[in-house]
Amino acid sequence: MKVIHCSWSGEGVWVPLGKWDAPWDEENQTSHPKPGQLLLYASGPSEPELLIPCGICIFNSRFGILKGNHFATITEGTGLLAELHRLLLWQGAQDCIIEEIGPA
Repeated sequence: MKVIHCSWSGEGVWVPLGKWDAPWDEENQTSHPKPGQLLLYASGPSEPELLIPCGICIFNSRFGILKGNHFATITEGTGLLAELHRLLLWQGAQDCIIEEIGPA
């Protein structure tokens, strides 16, 4: 997978998720996430994705404003989000790994 700079949403990055076959319920949706509030977008005019806001961000696409499910919040290391945003803006897409973790 790749993490990519958000050209439409402001200070944020996103991970394209490809085809999405999981059941989808709209829950806890927002278009104006705060830095570190992870949004999942799985259906609509744009492709499925994970949005990671790094600063001021409005969840947007070429189709207009989108709403994503706020499902988790980064609470530690949030200062690194601005660095991630700059890295992707100036050096382009980077490899990333998203893994499922079990219960604590």
